[in-house]
Amino acid sequence: MLYATADKDTRQLIESCFHLAIDKALRPLEREIQVRGGKGGSERLGVDGLTFARFTHHTARTVDGQVEDMQLHQHVLVINGARGSDGKYRSLDSTKLYELKDQTEHIFYKELRRRLELNLRIRTEDDGKSFKLPDVPDEPCQYYSKRSHQVKDQKEVLQQKYPNLSPLELTQKAQKSNRSPKRDINSSELFAYWKKEAQEKFGFTAEQVLGDQ
Repeated sequence: MLYATADKDTRQLIESCFHLAIDKALRPLEREIQVRGGKGGSERLGVDGLTFARFTHHTARTVDGQVEDMQLHQHVLVINGARGSDGKYRSLDSTKLYELKDQTEHIFYKELRRRLELNLRIRTEDDGKSFKLPDVPDEPCQYYSKRSHQVKDQKEVLQQKYPNLSPLELTQKAQKSNRSPKRDINSSELFAYWKKEAQEKFGFTAEQVLGDQ
């Protein structure tokens, strides 16, 4: 909400905090991830850095052809190969990637929260594994979470059909089952639309959170 309704300079500052938080969260992976070496991949070797492909998006997928909701997020792909400590390029031992998932998320949210508080001087509070902005009302947050609600509803349907699937598998299946294709979007028009709608529908403006910056 804050990102989508703020002015351009504030959005760029939020994006900077966002990207720097991801940078910090990914660093431990380069220390912890190993490659397979030795006969039959029985040995584990340290790596000389990892290669990431990062794709930043500003919207969630459309639901039933409606205007996309705001959702600043990034997809990070880890290339399955790195130079090991023996100088040879080998495939990664992916076990550590899964083991470090929660730690990586924790570092990201903690660093993003710290940077937003420092650079925007806004209030935050704990919200489970993440955090929230208490000055942003819950009603518009729920309204602009159409895709999340769609996935949640579909997950409940699939749970009856596939009772043996794990929660993660159900979520992935729900995401794929009703995923609309990405559309070409005019970002400037979309930000203007979000800002206008949030103010007219909910009386919300970014200034209510930012105060006199």
